[in-house]
Amino acid sequence: MSKSPTYTFSGEIISIGKREQRGESFTSRNFVVCDNAEKYPQNIGFQAVQERCDILDAFKPGDRVEVSFDLRGRDWNGKNITNLNAWKVASVKGDESDPPASSSPANKPAPIRIEPADFDLNPVGGEPLPF
Repeated sequence: MSKSPTYTFSGEIISIGKREQRGESFTSRNFVVCDNAEKYPQNIGFQAVQERCDILDAFKPGDRVEVSFDLRGRDWNGKNITNLNAWKVASVKGDESDPPASSSPANKPAPIRIEPADFDLNPVGGEPLPF
């Protein structure tokens, strides 16, 4: 079996969850990072597990970071579960084109949060979408 590839994602931390004990010997901690793309910002959820939960103690919402992660997938009760398993989170300094940290929040686009209720699965004519 070959080693799985490693990926990176850069952005701003939106939220950091609490540690969750899952079973006697497994701990996880979820966090969300937004890439702050101008047109379609993406909020991406990551998971840190076991001793990697500690890496999030050095960060808070609003910090710019680069997350190194692996993809993990498995079947559970007949469903496929995919996790973005973070193993490194590093601070990223803003470049010259970034607005200064003291700029007003009004200049920064708000992250888009999409809830399942935002989707009309039966559009005009009552026909369900083909996917």
